[in-house]
Amino acid sequence: MLFAVLAAAAASAAVVVLRRADFGASSFSIGQPPALVLPAVVQPQEVVNVMAPLEGTLEECFVAEGQRVEAGQVLARLESLPLSGKDVDLQRQARSASERSREVESDLSAARIGAARADEEAARAQSAVAAASSAYQKQKMLYQNGVAPRLAFESAERTFRMALADSESLSALARQAHDRVEALSRGAADARREAEDMEKSGNALPPAELDIRAPIGGIVMAAVARAGDAVDLQTGPVFRIATDLHRLDAMAAAPPAAMSWLRPGLVAEVEIPGPAAVPLRGLIREVGTGGRIIVAFQSQNSQMAPGTRVRLIVTRPSAP
Repeated sequence: MLFAVLAAAAASAAVVVLRRADFGASSFSIGQPPALVLPAVVQPQEVVNVMAPLEGTLEECFVAEGQRVEAGQVLARLESLPLSGKDVDLQRQARSASERSREVESDLSAARIGAARADEEAARAQSAVAAASSAYQKQKMLYQNGVAPRLAFESAERTFRMALADSESLSALARQAHDRVEALSRGAADARREAEDMEKSGNALPPAELDIRAPIGGIVMAAVARAGDAVDLQTGPVFRIATDLHRLDAMAAAPPAAMSWLRPGLVAEVEIPGPAAVPLRGLIREVGTGGRIIVAFQSQNSQMAPGTRVRLIVTRPSAP
């Protein structure tokens, strides 16, 4: 379909490009233009097809054509063939067990962080006790020898007692934090075993719902199926994802008169039409039947995205 549109456009849009240097060329003639300008469309060179993993109905589609996706991102949700009520309950229990396991693991991770912080605070408090104890012992000795006033001695003693009380309190909190970690560790182990057992039971059945995920990051080039469509391994890809957005093709339809000299390996320029157009160098990598030509090129320009309408300039080689 796209090629047919390009072919129709080529019939009316192919023009001769006359550069200043061309007027001095002895081989130049109006019947043999030095360059051919064609409308073209940018396509990715590398595309990954995402297939439906099992037979079912596409329940929801979460991405649109042109959207960037990451590896593992959910693209759509597939509803498999109907299960019995008992099987549905079993799968629901398996999901609940898995969610509980994740929640306990999350609580355990937070508890471990809290215990580590409690240990740090308790250690700082113990250091403060050591410093306060040293100052207290010094003031006590000076007071007993009649060198330091009583108020200084009593102040050092109060500071030491307060530091000692804080240290004991923080040490108790650290012990409580470690007790919580130990309890959650046991709970996490039990939750993992339960989730694993339920998963084994659930794996014996086709899932009631299954997420179709992106196998690789890139741009969604086509969302072939729509919500409500029946899909399976034989219906073809559900999505097509372009992976490398820097290695691109420009596809165009050349007029019949140019097919006599167009060939793979010829240099071509690809540019987005406009006053600030910057051409990119490419090479014709394919000349097909019906006038289709494909130019391979590389671009770091984010505007040169798949689906972009561009201008293709192919310079005719000089006659030998």
